[in-house]
Amino acid sequence: MIIPEQKPFLTPGKLSTMLVSTFTLGIIAMSGVAIAALIFVAYLLNIAVAAMQELSTNFTALYGHADSFTRLMIWLVALILLYKLAPNVARFVRPTLSK
Repeated sequence: MIIPEQKPFLTPGKLSTMLVSTFTLGIIAMSGVAIAALIFVAYLLNIAVAAMQELSTNFTALYGHADSFTRLMIWLVALILLYKLAPNVARFVRPTLSK
């Protein structure tokens, strides 16, 4: 009894089609993830700007309605914060300025 030859399941054409479609779907998925990451970063920046705007609005209202002693205390706190943050800012900015 002679067994007839069967066609192979994965011919070179099918294999290359599967490979190309897999790579194409992968590239599309990676592009989608990159775009989603950019949208998320923009959203976070938007939230940070909105929070700073709220904080500055409240701080301006506090300073505008305060008496002289409270204004002096606000300036004192601002100077202390500047004194504490200045070394970190200088350490961060110095390599950028030396380029």
